[in-house]
Amino acid sequence: MKITGIVAEYNPFHMGHQYQLNEARNRYHSDANIIVMSGDFTQRGAPAVVDKYTRARIALESGADLVLMLPITASTATAEHFADAAVSSLIHTGIVDQMLFGAESDDISLFHKVADILVEEPAAYVDLLKNELKSGVSFPVAREHALSEILDIDDFFLSTPNNILGIEYVKSLKKRASSIEPIAMKRIGASYHDASIPDDIASFASASAIRKVLKKGNPEAIQSILSDVLDEPMLRPLLEQVEEHCILDRDDCSLLLHEKLICTDDYSVFQDCSEELSNRIKNSRDQYMTWGQLNDLLKTKEMTYSRISRVLSHILLDLTKEDEELAKSKDIPYLRVLGFSKKGSELLRLLKENCDVPVIFNPKDADTLLDEDALYLFKKDLQAADLYRAILTSKTKKVYKTEYTRKFDLTNI
Repeated sequence: MKITGIVAEYNPFHMGHQYQLNEARNRYHSDANIIVMSGDFTQRGAPAVVDKYTRARIALESGADLVLMLPITASTATAEHFADAAVSSLIHTGIVDQMLFGAESDDISLFHKVADILVEEPAAYVDLLKNELKSGVSFPVAREHALSEILDIDDFFLSTPNNILGIEYVKSLKKRASSIEPIAMKRIGASYHDASIPDDIASFASASAIRKVLKKGNPEAIQSILSDVLDEPMLRPLLEQVEEHCILDRDDCSLLLHEKLICTDDYSVFQDCSEELSNRIKNSRDQYMTWGQLNDLLKTKEMTYSRISRVLSHILLDLTKEDEELAKSKDIPYLRVLGFSKKGSELLRLLKENCDVPVIFNPKDADTLLDEDALYLFKKDLQAADLYRAILTSKTKKVYKTEYTRKFDLTNI
């Protein structure tokens, strides 16, 4: 059995994701697809547009066989930490043969070349990187310039979001000497940041464009716009969430974020937050009404919008630098199953035989399956879920069950 691993946020799931799952089976001869998916909060520093169980169900109805959750310490982290934790999850299953990722280029040799430099860090690269950082540019830009010069690779390859993640996936596989084969699949249709909806389903609307439409809040208008670019199994659950007013964005967290910000004057303890940014947050925390407005106030040439939003999400979620270091030191101490298909039930048997970390199906089992550090990290996942639930309750005026009290119902399709 050939098993393919895919890392995704599915925020939300769209036709490009469906195409990737189909290609895994048809072009890359995959017998089953394992997904490592972000849970309640994503790498863009925002709550997922719909809850993790809905996103997992859509994926399973569209060709995924087993959905595992990426821990919160990684799902909101930098590309490097996000990718490394996701790769580690796939490796720890003990059953994944190949890893398929979407990118702007399908030339896997380029990903290997760049990853080799990043793993080996030759002196020439380190010197170039230091010189670029001295010029005042952000670290991602400095690394891009240094790699471009030493490898003679164009800036487009090194700067596009999916290529950056692809490089980190390959780097992580190399660092871990993994036998998993990385495969780059060229993205088609809308670009990562394209906020416009294409004219037909073949053009693959981006997740950014779909989220923008979902925020309109009018089910009839949304159905009219998205019915041409999403299949019914993808669109129906989203419309149900719209009707229940369950579509979330970072601005829905503004009040809770403000509450967190006024509880301390030092934010440098939080994951990815520098002392300089901490001071700027302190000076700006009384000058905004929404999360987006605060993000704009904090944006500088040296610091990307995404990094600032991630830092604010770490403050909201109480994710400290110590938490991040603990998570890295523990690698991936558990795998949490969000759902599986009928074929996925066979994967679960293989997982139990080959996985070298505890597999959690029901959160209630964590106390007996995990050691002290792993349990601490798992509770961070549960706290994020509770916060997501609180934001939903505030928006919809409905009470939602906790991870412990909700009916445990793994999707089995």
